[in-house]
Amino acid sequence: RDDNMDGVYGSDPRTYAYPGLGDQIFQPELDCVVVGDSKRARPWSKYMEIGGAWYEMAAEDSGVSLKATPVSVQTGTFKLDFKGPAPTWVILKGVGNVDKCFYDLVTDTKKPVAVPAGTYELYCGELRTGKKQQVMKCLILPGPNTVKFTVAAGAETTIKLGGPFDLEFSVEKGEAGVKVKGKSVTVIGVANERYERMWNCTLRPEVSSRKAGSKKGSKPEKMNVVLDLYEQGEDGMNKWSTADTWRPADSSFEIKKGESVEVQLTEKKNKLLGELESTWK
Repeated sequence: RDDNMDGVYGSDPRTYAYPGLGDQIFQPELDCVVVGDSKRARPWSKYMEIGGAWYEMAAEDSGVSLKATPVSVQTGTFKLDFKGPAPTWVILKGVGNVDKCFYDLVTDTKKPVAVPAGTYELYCGELRTGKKQQVMKCLILPGPNTVKFTVAAGAETTIKLGGPFDLEFSVEKGEAGVKVKGKSVTVIGVANERYERMWNCTLRPEVSSRKAGSKKGSKPEKMNVVLDLYEQGEDGMNKWSTADTWRPADSSFEIKKGESVEVQLTEKKNKLLGELESTWK
């Protein structure tokens, strides 16, 4: 399937800046393939295991035909340990000697996934619950500090993702107030992975502040959200775009003038991810 939408089957993945993503965060799209009578597609990969044997795959004539060459590869296995709602798919991308290799850690059998031995990084994934208009979902994407995973030949490596979740955000501190930047608010998992494009479960955390070094925070106040997409500013132009509805809006909170403060974000029960809490910063 030409899921990267470039008109060629078996080509390299492409990335897109869809609405709802953070700054300089992009969503990858990659071609997939269905093997045999499987009801689940797998990502197109340079090396694939088919019927117990391994093949090097190549697309020829712009994807009109495929070439599968038997190869001998040393393999290990990855086991996914995810704390939180069960992901619908989680794809790893190989680096170095396993470049152009992509493998889904979520399978119908729920068994550890065999891969060529080497080093891998998180590429993309998805959480999803509910049906039709009640669907809640989000993307799982790597961040700049997301860890890599290595598996040796004949060994098994456990990949830990998910909770406990942290809230990442940036804040502007002034003499008499702080502003939490809405577009900066996102969820971070245990491997420093990011949870982006929250669909039907938009984050709306509460903000607390405290004097730097103290233990007790102020009464939490909810961040703002876009309530009127057609609200206009003083210049007569619309203040918001549809992209602004994916996250909380910039929210300002008063503090004692001249006081050095720390800020924390919490959300008692996000519809998809449950309880969320940031560190103080």
